[in-house]
Amino acid sequence: MDNKNAPAFGYGFTTADGNSHVNESGLTKREYFAAMAMQGLCTNPRTEYTPMNEFAELAVKYADALLTELSKEVTNGK
Repeated sequence: MDNKNAPAFGYGFTTADGNSHVNESGLTKREYFAAMAMQGLCTNPRTEYTPMNEFAELAVKYADALLTELSKEVTNGK
């Protein structure tokens, strides 16, 4: 998981007074993936009574699993 803190949506901009902000990183990949997992988890109507901290923990686990899978070496086009 070398890339978990890499920016998901890096961007740059220049303000009206000419100040440049070239390497603004925004969310990390881990934060973005966890937010997307959390969004999916919250759409399940059968989870109405699940404590929110359990959702948060599970969302981070999903994000970490995805980052681990994405960091694997691709072999034979698979």
